[in-house]
Amino acid sequence: MEDTQLHVRMSQDYDKNSHGQRSSALNSLPKIKEHVKAIIQNNSERFEKTHLPFTIADLGCADGHNSIPVLDSVICLIREAHPELPISIYLNDTPSNDFSSVVQKVSSGLGNHTHVSVYSIGKSFYESLFSDNSVDLMISSVAAHWIPTLPCPINYMGCLLMGKFAESPEGQIWEKEAEKYWERFLNLRYQELRLGGLLVVTVPAFSDIPTSEDLRRLEHSAHWKLCFFKALSKFNLECDKNYTLPAVLRSLKHYKKAFDEKKTKLQLIESFYTPPIESYPIDEQDPIGNVIKYTRFVRAISYEVLKNQMMKKGVEEEVAKKVLEEFYEKEMVEHFLKTELAEKAISHQYLGLMIQKK
Repeated sequence: MEDTQLHVRMSQDYDKNSHGQRSSALNSLPKIKEHVKAIIQNNSERFEKTHLPFTIADLGCADGHNSIPVLDSVICLIREAHPELPISIYLNDTPSNDFSSVVQKVSSGLGNHTHVSVYSIGKSFYESLFSDNSVDLMISSVAAHWIPTLPCPINYMGCLLMGKFAESPEGQIWEKEAEKYWERFLNLRYQELRLGGLLVVTVPAFSDIPTSEDLRRLEHSAHWKLCFFKALSKFNLECDKNYTLPAVLRSLKHYKKAFDEKKTKLQLIESFYTPPIESYPIDEQDPIGNVIKYTRFVRAISYEVLKNQMMKKGVEEEVAKKVLEEFYEKEMVEHFLKTELAEKAISHQYLGLMIQKK
């Protein structure tokens, strides 16, 4: 497939419907703090250079809401080492993001700190973002599983590389493409990090040996697409299998491969899984409300992607919006009310990777 950039953007209500993403960031925070403390202890000279700001990059910041707790904690650690060291924070996402809103939100959330400057970079993180040897800490939370292409049509709304699908020709095509972009991501970050700098990556993932809950997620990804096709059919639009989110969920062994095969000079110093996190809180007395929470979670990560894909196929924007309302508000609700999702939320597992330039 042609290697063109897809503009992946979360919906405007992402902050209200990203319970799992925010929980993964908070669950990863103790590990992040542990490694940032090690950076400070092992590189005390760095914190004596007050003319050189401590530079932090948030790669795939979305609307910035979920970034604030982690950035706040990191700044507090730096302030213990140096109360007045300038800190520069760069919020990165695709060009279509609303950066004026993002910068304002993060700046406000960090308003108790002094000598902190917040900037934005509207560019894919599969491109060069910074000059060589210029960044101290990079954080990518629930973003690096998105790739900028759709390798081939599949029966799922997103790619989960597990089970029989991973062994299929389509699964192998997606795996190869995901490996290419993961290696590109790592090698770009190697150039940009300072010596001793840290890259923290958190991604939705699953166990090397998939659990029943992992397989449940794969099954529901197929249900998403069937519901979307029903919505398309009501507007006499083609049900094209290319309607897919360019997201690849993998296990630890897939991410380790680049390090094991020396495809990058960065070093993986630690990996960990978070405990399973429900994608939305369950109310046992409100099954309809539970399903609506699930559809809003799906909407938050897929609305803009699917709308753009329809418009690229010649569907007028207003028609695309009507299709999506039919998809989320009717087809998905009706379908998933008949399933266990009304009483049991989908649980997601997140993989944390601590990566360093040595």
